[in-house]
Amino acid sequence: MYYCKKRYYPVYAIVTLGLCFAVAGAFSIFDALIYVFPSLIVGFVFGYSFEKKLPSILIIVGATIVQFGLTYLTYFILTKVITNFDIMYGIIKIFGMSDFPYLEAFIVIFVYIISLIQIVLSYIFIKLEIKKFGIDINLDCQHRYLLYLVTIISTGLSVLAYFFFANWSIVFVLIPLPIYIYETLQLILKRRVLNYVFVGVAHLAFIFIFAFLYRYVSSPNQLILISALLGLVTIIDFLDNYCFIQESNNLK
Repeated sequence: MYYCKKRYYPVYAIVTLGLCFAVAGAFSIFDALIYVFPSLIVGFVFGYSFEKKLPSILIIVGATIVQFGLTYLTYFILTKVITNFDIMYGIIKIFGMSDFPYLEAFIVIFVYIISLIQIVLSYIFIKLEIKKFGIDINLDCQHRYLLYLVTIISTGLSVLAYFFFANWSIVFVLIPLPIYIYETLQLILKRRVLNYVFVGVAHLAFIFIFAFLYRYVSSPNQLILISALLGLVTIIDFLDNYCFIQESNNLK
């Protein structure tokens, strides 16, 4: 995608998908649909993001959302429209969750986690290989307000989903999870004692908040309380980047 002209990419994608269908059709056309089609779209997202020099953390979050949407869409089409065969049934049996009362929520969360793992592994592989082509990846996010905006929007959607689409509330909470990891590492790597204290207090406060509010949240959506931790770390990161600018610049 990085080297391919935009107007030619649809032709490349259609030919690739058609070739895979022709080769795999005799064996399993479903595999081609599940793996190849999402890969073509996610590949476009990666290539376009690298070309526009987007920060790595935003690439991971955006690509994960796209991967999750495509994976869940193909899963829904295969199990509800094309065939009655449920590809998640085998996984559910492995985990011994056939009688689990919240299977729909489990499936949604499982698909999202798998999508996140896929994107992170893809990013690591691409980051290692893309240097051979002389392409630099933007690791730093200069406009941190974009990360805060993603966290705020995701938290708001999770709260709304809790009342109207409960099975999706946890997914919205998990969307900014890579951002939380990124912000926490950035705070720690600055090696400022105040950052260590704030991050430690935030996680300790989250334990008490989670324990106190757990009984008031209906099952299986207690993980929505993770948004409290994400919010605390976001506030700390905001203060560190916009209220201690002079000290941060000196450190850099």
